[in-house]
Amino acid sequence: MPAAQLRVRKIHKAQGTALLGVLLIGGGIALFFAHVGPAAPLLLIYLGLAIVVQWGRGAVAALGWALKWRWHTDLALEQVAIPADGLVARRKTVAVRLPDGRWLRASPGAGVQAQLAGQRSLWLARSGDQALAIVAGHPSAWLARIHDEPPSGARELRVLSREQVPPCQDPVLNADRDARVRGAWLVVVVSLGACAFAVWAVLEILANRSDGGTAAFVQTLVLAPIAGGAIIAFLHALGSGIDALGLAKAHRADTWTELAVTRSEAQLPDGRTVRIRLSKRPASLALNVTAARTLWTFGPAKPGNVRVGVPGCPVSGRARLKIVEARAGAQ
Repeated sequence: MPAAQLRVRKIHKAQGTALLGVLLIGGGIALFFAHVGPAAPLLLIYLGLAIVVQWGRGAVAALGWALKWRWHTDLALEQVAIPADGLVARRKTVAVRLPDGRWLRASPGAGVQAQLAGQRSLWLARSGDQALAIVAGHPSAWLARIHDEPPSGARELRVLSREQVPPCQDPVLNADRDARVRGAWLVVVVSLGACAFAVWAVLEILANRSDGGTAAFVQTLVLAPIAGGAIIAFLHALGSGIDALGLAKAHRADTWTELAVTRSEAQLPDGRTVRIRLSKRPASLALNVTAARTLWTFGPAKPGNVRVGVPGCPVSGRARLKIVEARAGAQ
């Protein structure tokens, strides 16, 4: 498809989120002069820094590149085959040798690295030394640059087998799982830190309440949001921890169950019909199911919440299977 049709809303969202982080840092600095003690300002600065570190890195460049693809309507995605010795990696950076002998460098994530090692192809839209790269079935494009040489000290990535294996043995899913589990535990740590700052701020404000005036007004104004933020941060940490444990447990499954999907419904191996409701994240999971008309579950398929994915692709999520038709003769 033309590169101009690539969606850039996600990049715009990252840009707006990074701006929010900057505003929180500025608000935290301003709050130092509002007589509410050091805890509340430090909480805002802490949250702002966490957001900027997560979303701000490269957000401005990403937005500029996204706008470029919109205006360059003549650019199209081209498929690039990767030769056996044309894929190297150094830490998080992957380099792909292009047909013209130059090297595409990007940081797509551990799951995509493993997928490229087996799939040996990608889709590319380039303008000069800048590019957007996509692998089949993955939720997003990644920003890349083209260089004359690969990164110094990079190691060659051996060709991985593309034969379907159980989830517990799938190198692509396992690499993606490990990265997502690490990310989830990092969210737990950051959220608990925010919760601790918020509790400290609430206790400090309650212990040093002013009798009246502007200081008392500001204290009352910030008390409720900070207390609510403490609860939200704790629940967010709890949810991320549960998700991390669930990911590790689901990937231990030693079988896939393949279900043919027709109009959001599928038939279980025991004959019952279920309606499928996929979670919103990642959206690419729903697109994969729609395109292949197949749903893959980790382990046996059964009514209720199940972990689903795509063999050999760094995409997995949750689905709810609800019975809409019982087996013939069932009471």
